[in-house]
Amino acid sequence: MLAGKMDLFSIDAVTGQSEDNTDPLLRHASEIEWWWCLLELDRRFVLTTRLLRVRPRFNGSEGWMASMSIQENTGAISHGATFVCRNLASFVRNQVRKLVRKSTDVFLNAFLEINQDGGIHAPFRSMATPRVSGDSVFEISFDLDPLLWTIDRQNRTSHLRIRTHFLEFETGFDLFKRSIPIPTPKANGLSGRLLCRARIAPSSTLAISGRQEIIGNGSIWMEHFWGPWPQRNSIRHFYLPEINRFIVHVHDHSTLLIQHRPAEEALIHRLDADATEFEDVSPACAVSADTFESARTFNRYDTSWSFSQGDAQSLNVRLTAAPAEIPVPSMRRGFLISGCQLEGTLLNVPIRGSGCAEIFGQEVNVNRFFWGMQKTTLATRLESFMPRAFDPSWFQRICMTPNPLILDPNDAQFAILDPIWSMMDRGGKGWRSTWLALCLYALSYEGRQFIDLLPVIELLHTGSLVIDDIQDQSRMRRGKPALHEQIGTDLAINVGNFLYFLPLILIQEAHWLSDTQRLHIFEHIATALRQGHIGQGIDLMWSKGRLDTDAKASDLEVAQSQLLEQYRLKSGSQLESIARIAGTISQAPPNLVAVLADYSRVFGVVFQIVDDLIDVQEGFEKLGKDEFEDLKNGRLNMVLLHTLCRLSPRERRKVIRAMNDATGKNRETIRTLISASNAEQQCIALAEEMIEKAWTPMAALPATDAKIVLRSVPKWLLEQRRAASTRRRGVFQRNWKRACQFALR
Repeated sequence: MLAGKMDLFSIDAVTGQSEDNTDPLLRHASEIEWWWCLLELDRRFVLTTRLLRVRPRFNGSEGWMASMSIQENTGAISHGATFVCRNLASFVRNQVRKLVRKSTDVFLNAFLEINQDGGIHAPFRSMATPRVSGDSVFEISFDLDPLLWTIDRQNRTSHLRIRTHFLEFETGFDLFKRSIPIPTPKANGLSGRLLCRARIAPSSTLAISGRQEIIGNGSIWMEHFWGPWPQRNSIRHFYLPEINRFIVHVHDHSTLLIQHRPAEEALIHRLDADATEFEDVSPACAVSADTFESARTFNRYDTSWSFSQGDAQSLNVRLTAAPAEIPVPSMRRGFLISGCQLEGTLLNVPIRGSGCAEIFGQEVNVNRFFWGMQKTTLATRLESFMPRAFDPSWFQRICMTPNPLILDPNDAQFAILDPIWSMMDRGGKGWRSTWLALCLYALSYEGRQFIDLLPVIELLHTGSLVIDDIQDQSRMRRGKPALHEQIGTDLAINVGNFLYFLPLILIQEAHWLSDTQRLHIFEHIATALRQGHIGQGIDLMWSKGRLDTDAKASDLEVAQSQLLEQYRLKSGSQLESIARIAGTISQAPPNLVAVLADYSRVFGVVFQIVDDLIDVQEGFEKLGKDEFEDLKNGRLNMVLLHTLCRLSPRERRKVIRAMNDATGKNRETIRTLISASNAEQQCIALAEEMIEKAWTPMAALPATDAKIVLRSVPKWLLEQRRAASTRRRGVFQRNWKRACQFALR
């Protein structure tokens, strides 16, 4: 637990009484407060701190969270960190978890499980390159006081101290008497919001990595807002009232405060140099021009804006240098801290300045985050690698020939490019490339070069889908006709095989990799392809009546072991190779890579079990392909195996005959029997046991946001399948009589 102390104006949380009844800054009794502070240190450094304080009314257990960053010349982010005390984590669990969507609940539980005492022992790493020290994050020491903030209400003076392993900052400051009320954007539910300014004491000191400097002058802006938690918006989702804000120091020595929520008007406020006069400029239309996509979380953030209101007002704001992404354990994935530059016209007067910005990203939603809703990076890399129209230089590059190939453009377009883009443009989940990013950041990798290899993962997987559809005689894939239905089986086989080799040139051309790294990545891919083809061969043997299904189902223990090995070869090997590729790129310690590879392999097996459940639980709209595909092919998957093992020999043989019935007239009845046998719950329990066992060694990896997602994704998947199974119980009860008649006749 953090030992730090934060006494922000003592207020009785029950009675709402304050010792100072004249200042609205001290007169509220809200359960939750936010403080957003910008410290200017002699115009050289800027320290930004965001504090969240929670004071439950009944148990009196106070908790807080702080997110901090240091900037140099309001441009480049030097450092950023987030740390949380135990009580706030407990508050999040007890007060919010039952109100939010299930995917967020799983994420929060994973966050709190990985950080069991409420503190982040290895704080999340920022995306920025450090300028001051060799480490890019605060290394918070929890047996010390990382943060001490006290305020003398009577004399309106305060003291702030921050200590980490490389940073020490200490200052005192005097608050101005007047606190300025700030209008808030609509629909945020805040009870109150004030802005005040303070003078920093001349004796303030800042020591970074042992170098101590005296801060001769400076100032601090403190934005204080409070309200109930949680808020509820029009679509009944709960959220924290988070607002993009900019504090910009203008060339005429005044200060602009710009704030807005996405898709809403911005409010612009102007304060004079002494913070004694406040001018509320008319609301402005806010339009975002550019975005930044995090290579670590794949979240997208706005990075430049235009605020306009007629001809008299047109302001352009852009973030400067590399922004720092700071994740927080709330319903939002994180936010960016960055310097910003402003120029334009305000009330017909030219204006320019620089300052600090805080920009919020997307909601935490494991489903949307993990299953490829954000594919900007992947799509961009695909477009840059492979042309959509015939390009002779590309074919020459792929074939590595000294001279251009003599090809008919129409033939090459129809046989190679169009089929590949037909598959890639269908979307798909794209989650395997996300798994590569998660593994890299779980191993403390900080680079972005790996995005060059994202198409490798997706192209290899797409090739396997083309071949798999041919072998299973599937008609649909991702909501459209399967490729062999479009262009013919012969051309589809060639495209599928070509996709096994095409992406390897990306590895060959990745000159940021060493020769040894490239060799190891080739080995990982080759091993996964060999194992995958063995697993696919066994899978085909377990379908279309090639094996004695009745004999297999008579011994559950042996058959289940064989089926799990098949899943490991076919699906687990893919994710294992991705984890080992991440280990090669990051050059992480072999013991950590081995742990991550084992966990990834088990998740691949669990994902295949989930896929078996989806096949019997969902329809075409969810699948994007023919439903009952395993039943259609007479394939014995994990769900069918557990179903058959719970039937009598006579009933089992009837079900097997129905599985091999090409007309498929009894498939819906078989689905009802699956629910009756409780096979779905047995498969979910098996998958949960496997993933829990594989997770235990993952404690060796540092606590990061990537590790939290690695933990929460399998849990979320299994929760989804359990919910689907529960929904189907009602259908099963209505169809029970028909199922019994089928099984016994």
